Order: sequence, then structure tokens, then C-alpha cells
Amino acid sequence: MNRALSAFSADVPGFDIRQSRRVRFHQLVGQSPAIVRVTRGTKRVEVGDFAIEAIAGSFVILPENLPMTIENRPEEGGLYEASALTFDRAIFEQSYQALNLADRGTQLRPVKATGASRGLEESFDQVRSAIAGQAEIPVRIFELRCQELVTWLAESGAVLGPARPATLSDRVRSIITSNIARPWTAGDIAACLSMSEPTLRRKLAGEKASFLTLLADARMIRGLGLLQTTNWTIAAIALEVGYESPSRFAVRFRDRFGLPPGKLRLPDVIVDRNGTDNDRKRRAS
Repeated sequence: MNRALSAFSADVPGFDIRQSRRVRFHQLVGQSPAIVRVTRGTKRVEVGDFAIEAIAGSFVILPENLPMTIENRPEEGGLYEASALTFDRAIFEQSYQALNLADRGTQLRPVKATGASRGLEESFDQVRSAIAGQAEIPVRIFELRCQELVTWLAESGAVLGPARPATLSDRVRSIITSNIARPWTAGDIAACLSMSEPTLRRKLAGEKASFLTLLADARMIRGLGLLQTTNWTIAAIALEVGYESPSRFAVRFRDRFGLPPGKLRLPDVIVDRNGTDNDRKRRAS
């Protein structure tokens, strides 16, 4: 099944999300498209003035390299739960080509299925089971099932828009997330991109970004994802994303998301904090 997993882009291509607190996460960026099925609570996704809400039983596709505001709302007195699969964009493009979907609009934004049919649910479960190793199937059959899932979503009105050209910030983020715990320097990234460090810094400044901001943000987003999808300790998550000190990780996380990492797993009040703007003034999704 290892070859089959090359169709997915993350080191964890399938995962479950659990959250007990209602929080709005601003400026979350994924490296690859994700298919999300909400099972408890509600997910709200915003890009500029555009917004969608997905209740339990709904499916959404979240685009890659697109800053999004995501709010996960637990059900009354309970939890927010969802399952997600991260696909390489090539899987979507191959499926759309087979469907002759030439007109997919011009905007890259999150999309929601208009209704979850039994076929869509079964297709999602089949792919998820294969990733988890619960179903041993040939690689080619697995790839076809991935394309079948994308086709079911398209039949339900959820079609991913065309990819936009990758920016330098996107490329830097991709390099960082390939080895999130590495003690990256701007010189390391510049070497990977075959440019000088001053050129890298100048071009990032032209995109209103910086190496340190991208590094910290990628680590905080990965840390957020681990908090939502694992039972790892804060110390283990901190180490996984490149912080030897759990307290330093906690400070960075609070600056970015507006609450300590431990409280994300505990029920309490609504939190709404645009940490990215604060970071620029001073991972993970």
C-alpha cells in the first residue's frame, strides 16, 4: 500500500479531528487539497467575503495554498468531530479530465457537497479504510477508488477550482513542512531554491512575507493539527514541530491562535484571534 499512498500529499494522509472548544483559526494554509466529512458539530470556512458552513453529515473540499479562516463548532454540550483525507491535486485533475469538466470557474475556494448520498459516504469509507490498512487492495484499484470519491463529490456539486500558480511563499512553506522539525535557516531555504539569501529575503518581502514568519506559522499549523488529531503530550508535539522547549512552543502557539495548546482540548468559551497578524507585528492545518 506504500505506493498507493503516494497519491496523498501529507505524511498523515488520513486523520480524524476532535475538538471540544469553539475556536476560529485565521490564516490556515494546507499544502494539498483536503476532503473533510463533518460527523459532529459544524465547520465554517471563510475566504474573504465568501463563506460556507458544513453541518454533521456534510462533505467539503479545502483547497491547497489558500489562507482560510476555519471555525469548528462543537455540538451543544459535546464535541466537533470530522474525518479528513489529503489528496494530491493530480487525483482531482485526473478525475475531472475523465469527466470532461472543462469549466470549473476561475476562483480557487472551498466547496461543499450539496448532499451526502450513500454512494459518497461509502466511497469515502472505502478510501479511508484502505489508508488505515483495514482493506488490502491492489494499488491500481486503490487509485481508482480515490478517483471514484472525487467523482462522487463532483456529482454532488463539490468541484475543486483550478490551481493558482505557486508563490515563493508557497514554495518556502512546502520545503519547511517536508521536514518540519529541522532547524531551518534562511540560507538553507535559499540553497534549496538555488538563490542567494538576500534575494530570498527581498522576494519574500515583495510578497509581504518573511522566512521567520513562514517558519513559525508552518510549525504552529502542524502543531494545531497534531493537537486536533492525536493524544500526544504537548512536549511530544513541541519536539515534533522543532521546539525542544514545550514552554516556548506554548508561547508561540498562544501568540498565533489566542489560547494555550492544552486548552484546545478542554471545553470553555469561544476564542477568536487572528494570530498571524499579531505575529507579523511582533505548525500542522
